[in-house]
Amino acid sequence: MGRLISLGILSALFFSSTFVLNRAMSLAGGHWAWTASLRFGYMLIFLVLILLITQGKKSLVDVKNIFIKHWFFWILSGSIGFGIFYSLITFSSMYAEGWIVATTWQTTILATPIVLAFFGRKVPTRGLLFTAVIFAGIVLVNIEHASATNLRGLLFSALPVLIAAFAYPIGNQLVWEARLGESKRIPHIEHPILENGFARVLLLTVGSLPFWGLLLLFTSPPPRQWTVSEYGAGRPALRRDRYNDISLRPSFSQTTLRDRRRRRDSIDGSCLFVDRRDRILKWRTARHTWPGRRGVDDDRSGGVHGDANQVIAESNVWVGLAGFS
Repeated sequence: MGRLISLGILSALFFSSTFVLNRAMSLAGGHWAWTASLRFGYMLIFLVLILLITQGKKSLVDVKNIFIKHWFFWILSGSIGFGIFYSLITFSSMYAEGWIVATTWQTTILATPIVLAFFGRKVPTRGLLFTAVIFAGIVLVNIEHASATNLRGLLFSALPVLIAAFAYPIGNQLVWEARLGESKRIPHIEHPILENGFARVLLLTVGSLPFWGLLLLFTSPPPRQWTVSEYGAGRPALRRDRYNDISLRPSFSQTTLRDRRRRRDSIDGSCLFVDRRDRILKWRTARHTWPGRRGVDDDRSGGVHGDANQVIAESNVWVGLAGFS
């Protein structure tokens, strides 16, 4: 029992960290489709190495044979249990903080009894009361989140997680039903390698690969989204005020070099504009007050030639020409 609890706590630690990492990569300009698909690409490599080291080459051959024999089942189970589940989790990280996504994800505790009942399994009623308490806490967190965002942000952050909370147990229950062989609609898959948890996860991961390929094909995510704040790093002026939503920041991959320079000077370089205007203003004012030039403060003019507002207007024109050249 102690070993199981320790493994559960360790698994929860690693899985919970993904919510924070997903949000961090989203804030850094990473596309959610890349975040989700690359995760399972790395998982595929790690799982193959683990099985190869612990079980030998024969285990990989068995996994390959089982997948080829029941390819449709594994693609369906992997697409639901891994594809839909994690793609929606990463998508929601664009619209909510990591801790909000992690809290809403606990809905899967409520979704699991519903999925078991759907497959005709008995649901233990003893834990339903605790499930209701957990669900009440989830509702309270999302009510607080709703007060700080609009309806679109709430739906795009909460609804995908709710769907993912059902997709994950459905994919796992499909594998369980296939091993038992008690359902007429699900193929009976019987093999000793399925007793290994890493082998089952590897089969689901391989089955989810077509889903990730189609996702990347239809979303067409850019390889890297360089944001305005990243390009102008080190300049202290207005790097976050204009774009409250990071997802709305323009990416330089879709603009020309001239547009990049304009955005850099107009957004990140606003302090540079003020500095240019002040320097030109001082120069223009000094030019009109030099001795021996027109406009000198003497008996002929009685003061500085020209209006100060005109000097400021001329300096603004020079600033504009210098900034957008």
